[in-house]
Amino acid sequence: TASNCLLLCIDVWSKYLHVQPLKNKNQGVIGEIIAEFLGGLGHYETVELAFDNEPVLAAGARMTKLIRSNNGLHTILQAGKFYDKSRTSLAERYIQTVRAQAKTIISHVQDRAKIVFDEQHVLQSWALIHACWLLNRYHVTSSTGMTAYLSVKGRPYRGRVCCFGETVHGLDPLQAKYKSQWRPGVWLGKDNMDHDLVMVNDNEIVRCKAVRKTGEHWNSELLLSAAIGPWDMKRGVHTKVETKAIPAPVPELLADVPSKPEGASKASKGEKKKAQAEARDADADDVLQYAREHPEEDVEIEVENKFKARHTRRVEEVEIYVEDDEEVEAEEGEDSYDWNQTVSTKNEAILSEAEMKRRGFYSEGGGPPQVDADELQALDQQAMLAEDERLNDLTVIANLEANDDVEEAMKLDTRIVFDWRYRSGCWVRRARLVAREFRSGAASSIDTFSPTSPLSFIKLLMSLSVTMNLMISVMDISDAFLQVVQKEFVVIE
Repeated sequence: TASNCLLLCIDVWSKYLHVQPLKNKNQGVIGEIIAEFLGGLGHYETVELAFDNEPVLAAGARMTKLIRSNNGLHTILQAGKFYDKSRTSLAERYIQTVRAQAKTIISHVQDRAKIVFDEQHVLQSWALIHACWLLNRYHVTSSTGMTAYLSVKGRPYRGRVCCFGETVHGLDPLQAKYKSQWRPGVWLGKDNMDHDLVMVNDNEIVRCKAVRKTGEHWNSELLLSAAIGPWDMKRGVHTKVETKAIPAPVPELLADVPSKPEGASKASKGEKKKAQAEARDADADDVLQYAREHPEEDVEIEVENKFKARHTRRVEEVEIYVEDDEEVEAEEGEDSYDWNQTVSTKNEAILSEAEMKRRGFYSEGGGPPQVDADELQALDQQAMLAEDERLNDLTVIANLEANDDVEEAMKLDTRIVFDWRYRSGCWVRRARLVAREFRSGAASSIDTFSPTSPLSFIKLLMSLSVTMNLMISVMDISDAFLQVVQKEFVVIE
């Protein structure tokens, strides 16, 4: 449903607006919205913030001051007087303007789509945001003689827009490789990064960099079924809202639930964790014991990782430590898990060439071939052994020596990622041994994440090459992150 709570921010000098419908009134959310609005205006000096005397709004203004003070920015808070709107009269006036503009937008959609929206429909909130966006870019204020966008950005807005609620095709950057990247939906406006917001279904909105109009301009069913609001939006490309029905309790089952005995004390959080850990260890011991007593059966063993990295480190060279009491020899015809075994990544060992042609292993346009679960498991094992062979050839991993001190080494959790790749005219299964990332702290550094070149640096480099008549050469180092000497002794399991 639409939100009855609306937060409006306005810059007194440029008349730049920001409207945010709120699902719930929260001082933290209000403080972040105001701080982001001031940052977008480029106000990095002292700012005087005037606000209404509503308690939650005053608390949000104090939160904004705290956020800016943490970044070394000074903020002066000016709370309004009771029964006096002189400090916030401009905001009160623009609230009426934004609401009137939103009503016009909704009236236009209802007239074209031949439908009627409820007052609590989510498109009412989206219309408020789009009305604010239009006023910033196309309304010329009398005090400055220019649009608010021109006053803040220093240039007029020259982008192209669609009608609010119109059916368009949006370019989805996260679609699968062999699916259509243009998805039909309803155009809801643009965000601050000038990305188009397209509602592709009732619970999904996609941020697109390009849209195309269609012959069918209005989709009344999709407009009426919209269920995602601006408060549900995330910073990523997609936004989905999943609604799960909560089953009602069954009276017959409730009667069978045992009541808590009198005098029983509530277990502490530490005691609960200890009891859960003991139960997991006991289950793991039972499964291991059963597997040793019945070697002819396939037993799935799930082992919880005992080591978790406290600090994130990039791993270039890794040594493997395998603790095994007995050496198991693979019988002829069975799959071998010898990590030093040299294998081939060709698929002929599992499927015949005729069967591979029939299933489309040699056709890139048809996408990855269809295989059953057993064949996929065999291909994954084959790819896993090939990955081990590759890492051994690169001297990235090595077996643990007897004199190596495992206790002092850094323990790292790893996993194997599988995917399909089209190589040398055939679809093959590829495996990659990767380290699981554990981010430590709120700040990123060169020790936790690999640095990348920003787009501004690339543009500067190209400009220098043109002005100074220089030649740019591009070089790609295969597995560059594996070529760096490891600084710390690392053990993976």
